[in-house]
Amino acid sequence: MNIGFEPNSVGMCAFLAKKIALPTWDAHHTIRKSFHTVFVFLLISCAFFALSFVILFFSHKTIEISLDYTDCGADPVSGKLCPLSFSLSRPVSELTLYIHMKRLYQNHRRYLTSISQKQLFSESTLDCDSADHCYPLGRCQLDPLTNQPPVLCGLVYSSRQNDTFTVAGPGGPIPILDVGLTRASDALYLSPSVAPRDLAWIRVAAGPTFRKPVGRLAGLAAGEYTVTVNSTYPVEGFRGGKSVVLVAPSPFGHKQYPLAAAFGFVAFSFLLFAGILAGALVCRPKSAKYVIIGANRPLAGGQAIAQYAVQETETGQ
Repeated sequence: MNIGFEPNSVGMCAFLAKKIALPTWDAHHTIRKSFHTVFVFLLISCAFFALSFVILFFSHKTIEISLDYTDCGADPVSGKLCPLSFSLSRPVSELTLYIHMKRLYQNHRRYLTSISQKQLFSESTLDCDSADHCYPLGRCQLDPLTNQPPVLCGLVYSSRQNDTFTVAGPGGPIPILDVGLTRASDALYLSPSVAPRDLAWIRVAAGPTFRKPVGRLAGLAAGEYTVTVNSTYPVEGFRGGKSVVLVAPSPFGHKQYPLAAAFGFVAFSFLLFAGILAGALVCRPKSAKYVIIGANRPLAGGQAIAQYAVQETETGQ
């Protein structure tokens, strides 16, 4: 490295002495510093354990009822009625009704691109020739589920889950409300004929097993209830499954046992790291530490430079 001094000159020696004397970071950890790290690990472990217990508590209190009706079959033309029964042991202010799908891959590239964003963000309908993003289904091609021209072209909308549901309880029929099914970003969609349930469907899922909201039930008393499904959506072609899921509102949505287990695993990992580090600090042997010792040595011309030596010492800190 060229620093502007002649080799073995007084300026070179003074520069090196000043450079060595500057404060530097010491990578050697004392027992006190290391126990601070153990304490931080323990705090993180306690925080994750607390979050895990909170999620477990709310998951245990959450009402979640799953009613599978895959074996009921489906008739795409006239539908097939499938009665499903459930009971509530206590009054519930609100239940959200979901349709739970299995082995339906909405994340396939050809599938998720088969929709016209121009139609979604436009108040007017488009003709057949303008729907370039709807391959393999054109704008004027009949919907295979309803045998009518589709509101939106493409596979995403045409493959929507169109089973219908009615709910009856101790007091008679219960209306299924379509409020609270969309997100704030869905207000950007200007297409006037897309129902809230269909807007939830066109938000494609990341995996083959997912839930889509259908409606909400309000003011349910304790007692026996029946959900009657008019099944028109066949799932045998892709060996899938479908079920009705009713979930009461909670701070974490539906039951989150996997999330609680993940938080518990992280908490246990930090606790294990803290234990290993604390054991190593208590049981480790004394280690060698190198100490720089300086002494002034006079040079020609009245200059002085620090002479440095390295001494090896035994220390336990």
